[in-house]
Amino acid sequence: MEHKCDIVHLLCDVTPNGTIKDANGEEITGTELIQLCCDQNVKLLWTGSDNPPERYIKGFGARGKRLNPVMTLKRKGPNFPGFLQKLLSEMAYGETMPVAWNDLCPQIPGSDHLDAPESIFFAGRGGVRLLA
Repeated sequence: MEHKCDIVHLLCDVTPNGTIKDANGEEITGTELIQLCCDQNVKLLWTGSDNPPERYIKGFGARGKRLNPVMTLKRKGPNFPGFLQKLLSEMAYGETMPVAWNDLCPQIPGSDHLDAPESIFFAGRGGVRLLA
């Protein structure tokens, strides 16, 4: 993250304690990762592997942080890359992330988003745009 990225896309398993381990066995909590991203001015943190929601809830405290974390629950196979491409494309054309997300997955009770991965999205930095 020292390379000043706008987006961090991480494929990882989250432990039952809400931590992430690297290949060397080093551990970091999701909350520490979120803070590290904030310190580096990252705008979007996307954990792209299937993980149970309770693991994110336990270890990924994003409240009050200027970051848009997306935590994947179920990728839903080929739906994941297509959704990611559509979302980032809308954002590259100037839409904010919450608007782009709502265009693809309207936040209407009972809505079924069959073509999107199951995810938790927290708009901690809602007005940010990713311009190409």
